[in-house]
Amino acid sequence: MASIEKPTLLIITGPQGSGNHLFSKVFSSHKNVVGWKDLYNELWIGHYREPFQSYWKNPALLKEFDWTQ
Repeated sequence: MASIEKPTLLIITGPQGSGNHLFSKVFSSHKNVVGWKDLYNELWIGHYREPFQSYWKNPALLKEFDWTQ
């Protein structure tokens, strides 16, 4: 029987060139991880296009996020 785990929020930060985009690609390549999928097709994407940027501006929105993804 599979156990049900609570979702974990992993925030990857760092200065430009520190590998934060690389690690975003690596972690979100796992089927159980929701991440920045556009980074698979583009080398660099501005943070204003990051799919979770609205949560950075207003963390209270996280309670509305679909954690079942």
